Amino acid sequence: MVSLLLPNEGSGGPPPTTPPPPSTTTTALELPGAEQIRTGDLNAARAQIRAYLEQHPLDEQAHFLLAHTYEREGDFAAAVAAYRTLLEVQSNNFEAHYRIGLLQERQEQLEEAADSYTESLALNSDFTPARLALAEVLVQLGRAEEAAELYFEVIDLRPMGVHLDEVRVELARLLLELGQTDNAVIQLERALSENPRSETVPELLEQAEAAAATTTTTMGTGTTIGSATTTTAEEG
Repeated sequence: MVSLLLPNEGSGGPPPTTPPPPSTTTTALELPGAEQIRTGDLNAARAQIRAYLEQHPLDEQAHFLLAHTYEREGDFAAAVAAYRTLLEVQSNNFEAHYRIGLLQERQEQLEEAADSYTESLALNSDFTPARLALAEVLVQLGRAEEAAELYFEVIDLRPMGVHLDEVRVELARLLLELGQTDNAVIQLERALSENPRSETVPELLEQAEAAAATTTTTMGTGTTIGSATTTTAEEG
């Protein structure tokens, strides 16, 4: 998965050694089991975290930390189960749905991952990592039009921490696949203006312009494919 977010924004999901997100109740350093995780004694860490959760079942950080111990061992099924336990007490936890989706994607359970990302977005429509992750999964599932719509939404929202030029490149690839060559050219031109140092955009833009010219020539005086540009909020 290619990350379209800046470092520390977490589009592509945390590697197994990345700690869970901050909690509203405590911090990872304060939780029972944190020291055992640092020393690599994951079984002891889990025992302490479970004991703590018996007394504090609503502490989302503890649930994330428990899932994290399984991720470090590559036991994704157990990690998913830990996140689902959190959802039993906090059904509106969009981050848990997102992380379940990441784990399902790692196991190539793409349909399930798409459902998890969709659920995350249903709970928090401003959660950009889930929107980008869903778009990438939909591309793999061959649902290019839906993925393109999601990329347009990201561009419209202009969230902080996102490489918009890279989002435009991914969108342009989909638009070319969908035969919307003129739209692809527009997105690549904007990507180049946002990142003039890009090494990939000029070549892709040249290809898109050639495809657009070919389409126009082929259609003659008729309606050209992709000639009607898609309007986004940025164009106001």
